[in-house]
Amino acid sequence: MTGVTKEGTSEAWQQPSSPATGRAHLIGRQSAVSEGIAPQTSAFLLAGSLVPTTIAGHGFWDIEDPAARKMQRVQFLKNATMVGGLGNGD
Repeated sequence: MTGVTKEGTSEAWQQPSSPATGRAHLIGRQSAVSEGIAPQTSAFLLAGSLVPTTIAGHGFWDIEDPAARKMQRVQFLKNATMVGGLGNGD
């Protein structure tokens, strides 16, 4: 069973081997979407990284503490909303 650490992240969540590289790719994808550079491809790649991050990082279903569970559910739903918005473009 996974729980929430004092930082508010799921214990199941594993940090990428190079956080700077992960952030650089994320910023690049976000910029490409906002600037309209290959918007469908950029949105697909951004959603592709957001879905596993959301599932691994915000597993509210495994948390027993009601306050921590609520916090992780909010974060999960926020990310799910962003994925839905990415699929809404033309």
